[in-house]
Amino acid sequence: MRLKLLTALAFILVASTVRAVPVAPNASLIKGIAMECEAISSTLLGMQPEQTIYRLTIQIESTEDVSEMVNLLDKGTEGKEMVFYTKETLPPDILKKRIKARVMYQGDERGGRWWIQEIRILV
Repeated sequence: MRLKLLTALAFILVASTVRAVPVAPNASLIKGIAMECEAISSTLLGMQPEQTIYRLTIQIESTEDVSEMVNLLDKGTEGKEMVFYTKETLPPDILKKRIKARVMYQGDERGGRWWIQEIRILV
């Protein structure tokens, strides 16, 4: 019984010090419609120092590979709405506009977020 208890305690100690494995470097190009946009504090996402982060909901029309990068978005995302975050200031007229942007997933096996950058409004 004592050996089982010591083994369990050792396992808990080791498991609590193991770091999560980060996601592989990745990127995708997307085209879609900006459906929602809001400015939020980074502290709501557990990020320091405090800064303005924009949460953008995009209805995905298409995805493209970025050379030499893993594309984590598959064809199954087309037609779906996804939430992305950015530190970039967004154009004031972005809502309901068709855009093209580069997106990437950052995080680990415990969780993460989709980030968007290089946002361009398409005509």
